[in-house]
Amino acid sequence: MKRFFTFFLLFISILRVTANPLPSPFVEISELQFRADGSWILEISVYSIGVNSIGAIWIKSNSGESMIKDFEDDGSNKLLVIENENLTVPLFVNPLQDNVSIGIEWRDYVGWYSEPINYGYPKSKIRTPKTGQSIAQISGPLYSITKSPSIGFPNDTTGMMGTIKGIVYDKNGLPLSNMSDKGLIDEYWGSWFYPQSDGSYSTRYYSRDNDNVYRLKYKYENVLRSVDIIPYSISLQPDSVIIRDIYLIGEIATGINEINSNTESILKIYPQPIKQQSLNYEISIPVKSTETYMIFRNMNGQELCRFLVTENIGVLTLPEYIKNGSYIVQLISNRKNYAAAKLIVQ
Repeated sequence: MKRFFTFFLLFISILRVTANPLPSPFVEISELQFRADGSWILEISVYSIGVNSIGAIWIKSNSGESMIKDFEDDGSNKLLVIENENLTVPLFVNPLQDNVSIGIEWRDYVGWYSEPINYGYPKSKIRTPKTGQSIAQISGPLYSITKSPSIGFPNDTTGMMGTIKGIVYDKNGLPLSNMSDKGLIDEYWGSWFYPQSDGSYSTRYYSRDNDNVYRLKYKYENVLRSVDIIPYSISLQPDSVIIRDIYLIGEIATGINEINSNTESILKIYPQPIKQQSLNYEISIPVKSTETYMIFRNMNGQELCRFLVTENIGVLTLPEYIKNGSYIVQLISNRKNYAAAKLIVQ
């Protein structure tokens, strides 16, 4: 995180120099933590452009604002640890919900350079931190709950993460397979989804609330392309696990799922719908010398039963617990997904 933060500051400084021959200094909140008695402690990242380039640093909450006393800009980039005793006037920061921001006095102007940390409100991205947790910067105005407070030291992103897992479905409602070596990415957060042969995925994600994801990206011919999805929301605590199935509503470019692109010629199931728990199948790939299975799943992707297939043409009798409804039949051979088809039982 320290290395990322250093690069981030360098990137910002380059942007400022490029856009303005006289770049300005800036400050950011790096971490906010509350003690058991409700008192607060704040970590601030300071980026200076020279000795005395920053005249003063101000902190603001919903209750008011106050200036850090005895601050002297020595021209270095640093982390400051601030408490009420470091302010000219004590400032109340509500541990349950508040908006906390920071600004600097530069050339007789006070500028609030960062968006407020907004936490604890119904629509906030950050929930009220629990005892032993803090609100830590990911990058820029993006923050996460962390179980590993590190006031005075670089932030540890490991303590910010939980796990999201589930099934990725294509626009036809079938598990998206053969993407394990390419993946889909939530570009805003940089979280990668690698659907396995059954469409399942598992990825790490920051501990935030109300983070709505509307689209994913994937790489095709060395270019990132977008695919729309049914929007889903994420709310995570550090080390928690949530289930979120992902449903694509857009097309993925031809070629990214080659094996699955000719499903009907690989796997045929009939009649449709079936009525006597018995179905016929035809498979066009070799199965005699391979380990080939037909897996039956419900529409949530849960496996219900599987059959070892040793003939290219045959008849299967489904278990009695496969009731009326819609199902997904998946053809797996040598641990690769070759096809998937919908099945209706009546």
